[in-house]
Amino acid sequence: MTLEPSEKPSYGRVLRHRPTLLLWLSQIISQSGDFIFDIALLWLVIQTTGSVADVGLVVAVVLLPVVFLGPIAGVYVDRLNRRSVLMAAEAFQGAVVLGMAGLLLLHDLYFPVLLLLVFLLNAGGAIARVTSTAIIPSLVERSDLGAANGLFSMSGSVNQLASLGLGGVVVALFGVETPILYDAITFFVALALVSLISSRLSEPRDEGSEAAAKASFGHDFVEGFAYLRKDPFMSQLVVIAVALNFFGAMMVTLVAPFAKFALQGNASAYGFMGASMALGTLVGSTVLGKLSMRRTAGPMLFAGVLLVGAGCILWGFTHELWETLVATAIVGVGLAAANLPIAVLFQAKVPKQLLGRVGSALGSGTAASQPAGALLAGLLAASLTVGPVYSLCGAAILIIGLLGFAGLRELRKVSF
Repeated sequence: MTLEPSEKPSYGRVLRHRPTLLLWLSQIISQSGDFIFDIALLWLVIQTTGSVADVGLVVAVVLLPVVFLGPIAGVYVDRLNRRSVLMAAEAFQGAVVLGMAGLLLLHDLYFPVLLLLVFLLNAGGAIARVTSTAIIPSLVERSDLGAANGLFSMSGSVNQLASLGLGGVVVALFGVETPILYDAITFFVALALVSLISSRLSEPRDEGSEAAAKASFGHDFVEGFAYLRKDPFMSQLVVIAVALNFFGAMMVTLVAPFAKFALQGNASAYGFMGASMALGTLVGSTVLGKLSMRRTAGPMLFAGVLLVGAGCILWGFTHELWETLVATAIVGVGLAAANLPIAVLFQAKVPKQLLGRVGSALGSGTAASQPAGALLAGLLAASLTVGPVYSLCGAAILIIGLLGFAGLRELRKVSF
């Protein structure tokens, strides 16, 4: 059935479609392990090294694959069957985490080896994210893109809320080994669910596109970046995202150090902070996913950026856990308001056969500043205290949001 452009997005219609339901369930299960793993990984680093700079280094390594491998992965996501690519990525990540768990149990997980495994794991994760995003427009009508992305964002937030809160308690009680083993298992369960999706639905190219099939790797590699450069909306999105991601990476890097050093808490406090942010994102995604964004996506994006900045400033001045949880919830609402319109606009405006290349080019370009932000956050927090660094990040995000709204007209006025 072809939907009329005026038809409102529907969560129920999205979930009644079996392939979309299977993809959604696979991501829920995989994400539950990822969030718990994140708690275990950074708490392991800060507990064994006691160094905020080392935490920054690990986060930088987490972010590097998106920058360097994303564009290459995007070419193959658009050339190969996307279901097969996603299955391979899930299997690879599961094997890497299983190896990490084994080394940890044998007490042979040294810091350089940990960095290598983290890089490999997130290389697989970068491929999985690009692929799952590229599959969605092939599964739902354009009218339901807002509902589909809202559903994935909403379930991710519920998952994050439960997994981070539970993960922090599990790490505090039982150590890091159990969460890491659980994460490995979730990848293989997700693999099984994705295998049930029809291969035909995830073909990237039209069957009659003979010219596309003969295109060289170099042509396909460049095409994603060329699309970003030629499209005024995409170019402006890259400009603001590069700046925001730099400070966003600083903010994410310091969550565990803030819990340990500013709040004098344990892994449970770290988990509760992540869960509170997820609760804010859940509320934002639930409300915004039901709204038509055809002409309001730009203003909504900038409103989200300003809310993130304000919440981050408040976060820097908190000293009690409950105060921090309020600030992180505000940041979460802002993240939903900023990220959901970006996902909808990307999927609505980019041709389906280019989604992998353009998505990976966009991710690579906008994430290029993140490793530097993570490293700088670790160094600044090691010489200053964590709280002031948060307030500085929030002030910078506010300024970027205001300047972007005033100067980036194509992004502010974008519609589809």
